[in-house]
Amino acid sequence: MSDDPSVIRAFDALERATQCLPLDRRADSLSIVRQLRGMRQYLGEYVADCLLFDWTSQEMRRFPPIPEFELRRAWKLVACRDAAMNVYHFGNALDALLKRYFTSAWKDKADSAVLRTLQPEFEREFPGWALIRNAVGHRAQLYKSPAEAQRHTTPGNLWYQENIINRTFQMTWEGTVVSCELSPEKSRKLEEIFINALRAFEPILAASASGPTAAA
Repeated sequence: MSDDPSVIRAFDALERATQCLPLDRRADSLSIVRQLRGMRQYLGEYVADCLLFDWTSQEMRRFPPIPEFELRRAWKLVACRDAAMNVYHFGNALDALLKRYFTSAWKDKADSAVLRTLQPEFEREFPGWALIRNAVGHRAQLYKSPAEAQRHTTPGNLWYQENIINRTFQMTWEGTVVSCELSPEKSRKLEEIFINALRAFEPILAASASGPTAAA
């Protein structure tokens, strides 16, 4: 549904609604629209990462270990790392959206109850989303020195630079195992969070359709 034309129309309508606000109150509301657009982009890229993950998994079964197998394994890890980054960006966009909303001219004019559920739901579905980003972004630190490697080893003596179990990408970071799942289920969950975020602003869209003063 995130690629439905109605989503684009909703973005356009929200941007028009910001024009109904006083000039000194528009910045936060425009930022909200930008964060929603960002969430849609990161969702789409995460879906693409999952498709690349699936394709490389199929391709790896077709080849002997060297060299084609290793090339496809490298592509699979590219998908994993990029998925972790897109989940991180989605989470940051959601966080920024909520912060801007509760200080904006639109505060209490959207469905605040729905908006308040989104961050806990995201955290529940993608625990450790910031830590896996740190591990991906600084993976060379995992073996920079024996002391650094030990710092990132778990109390159970686990140490992963990049590990894949089924559909879950794993690394160790600061003594814990952090992970990112690449699956249709997680794609649907990200889309659900995005769609619920967008739908929470339907009262503003309805007010905008009624006239400039209603949306202000």
